[in-house]
Amino acid sequence: MPPVSPPPSSRARSRAGESARREYERRVASRELRVRKSHPVLGGLLLASTQEPQSTKAWKIGAQGEERLGVRLDELASPTTLLLHDRRIPGTQANIDHLVVTPLGITVIDAKRYRGRPHLEVRHDLFRPRVEELHVDGRDRTKLVDRVRWQAEQVRSAMSEPGLAVAAMLCFIDADWPLIGGAFTTRGVDVVWPRRAERLLMRSGSYDQAAVESIHSRLVDAFPPARLTAGWTAPAASRWPPVHVREGSVALRRPVRLVGRTSRFGLVRAYRSIGHSDPMDMPNLLPSLLVLLGVLSLLGVAVIGFVMWRYRIPPRGLIAMVGALVYMASPIDVLPEVILGPIGLLDDAGAATAAAVFVYKLVTVKRRLQDAGVKGRRRPDLLE
Repeated sequence: MPPVSPPPSSRARSRAGESARREYERRVASRELRVRKSHPVLGGLLLASTQEPQSTKAWKIGAQGEERLGVRLDELASPTTLLLHDRRIPGTQANIDHLVVTPLGITVIDAKRYRGRPHLEVRHDLFRPRVEELHVDGRDRTKLVDRVRWQAEQVRSAMSEPGLAVAAMLCFIDADWPLIGGAFTTRGVDVVWPRRAERLLMRSGSYDQAAVESIHSRLVDAFPPARLTAGWTAPAASRWPPVHVREGSVALRRPVRLVGRTSRFGLVRAYRSIGHSDPMDMPNLLPSLLVLLGVLSLLGVAVIGFVMWRYRIPPRGLIAMVGALVYMASPIDVLPEVILGPIGLLDDAGAATAAAVFVYKLVTVKRRLQDAGVKGRRRPDLLE
């Protein structure tokens, strides 16, 4: 018996940003499981004191942008304006954020939540052809234009209807758009903000309600709801260039075990072991180091306070202990651990030992003076 396909109504249901949100949650759970398995004791502290990798946060930011634009587009829904969200392109790992069917035809919308101002840069001279580049916040984002044009081409090929208009649109959420103007078209792709996108979609066209419903039904059959499947690889002939496959990839990162847990030269490896293996994520290491140094400082102050109270250590002993603690926490060493590895701990051990011996001698001398009946700083008169 051949498999029965689900009714169109259920196949048409999909929420904006659903696959990106699920991928973000999967990465968060995978990272937490990996950290707690590698570090049963310190796993909770490492998770609490470090930020998520940038590659993980990118999925969350993307999902939020798709969800916000999806809410605004759903407000336009009518008998002649039908929408589909988060649809997978068969045979690939790519997905289409939004598909809108209006009397004008089909509009493929790719939602992006970027900071900065999108603008068009045109390069041409007498000896080279005209080249249009999309820049956002000073960075070349022309690949976004290539991507949405490729998505529109996939829709056009799947529909295979001559004369059917398929438009492509890039919609930037939270971008720094100017008060007047700002929208532009490059290589057939409209680059707009949400409200501008709504106005473009509400224009009149030649398709009536029956034609819109027919096109929508065929889109539902051609592009199912996005489902990310771990371990599945798209055929080489149908893959988008690497930048697009990278966004849809669900391959798990190989965990890196913690080496040198108690030394500073092992912090970078510990940082990588909780998912920050991308060099672009290394700026997040600074807050983690500050939190770790703060915790160590509090523990050091507590230990010093207890020792001073218990053994009545003079102020000179306090200065010695604080100095040793500052030297051990400082990244500047006589023997750097980054270069020498474990051998670089010898200077830290020497500073701690010297401070301990000095404090021990102070406590011993003070006890002998107290046993001899000498109080305060007055030296005993040995002639008496």
